[in-house]
Amino acid sequence: MDPAFAGVTWKETQGREILSMPRPLRIACALGAALALAGALAGGTAADSDTAPAMQQLIVKFKAGAGGERVASQAMQDQARQPALFAELAASLSREVGMPVTIAAVTSGRELVMAVDAPAAVAAAIAAVTKRPDVVRATRLESGGAAPVVPVDPVIEVEFAADSATAASLAEGVAATRRLGEDLSRATGLPLVPRAPRAPIVQFTLEIGTLTTELAERLKQRGDVAYVQPVDLLQPLPQ
Repeated sequence: MDPAFAGVTWKETQGREILSMPRPLRIACALGAALALAGALAGGTAADSDTAPAMQQLIVKFKAGAGGERVASQAMQDQARQPALFAELAASLSREVGMPVTIAAVTSGRELVMAVDAPAAVAAAIAAVTKRPDVVRATRLESGGAAPVVPVDPVIEVEFAADSATAASLAEGVAATRRLGEDLSRATGLPLVPRAPRAPIVQFTLEIGTLTTELAERLKQRGDVAYVQPVDLLQPLPQ
């Protein structure tokens, strides 16, 4: 077995099995504690989490014979190939649904655990925002310290040119800041919610939950998908 997979085990509870991975590997799969999903769905365990993340993952079942179903079957049979299999399918799905997708695990029912690729979404938002002539910089804020048990929405800090009309409009109060968020959301195609404006700097929350809901709807429209189940529970994981 690849050393990177040390600590990966199968857990079975309430009829559903799912891979349980240590924190470094879960982070590599993106969205931090993605595999704590086992607890949210079926009481599984995660090595170092106390709470299952909510509204961040989807359980996706592909129809028999579909490419996604074949990937799920292959991933169950060969854990060492999972990263490559997941990455290839995620790249294909991302192009087809028009949203960045990451795949973290496979269940015993040959369902795939999917999520919005948050780092890719942040990068896309920053790239789009910085195209504006009135933007000096746009950067992701790092929380610092230990990673949160429950995934939190990324925050992007945007600095506007001090002499720009946008910076001046921030003095008009909450309504102007809200309009700016709506304008940026339309321009980027991503849900950016303003918070903590300090002209000429505004912080925007990128709402991953909203993106996850949109991803679920796009996946449901695919002819090769049998069903999509959002993970919308938040509960302590059993020790």
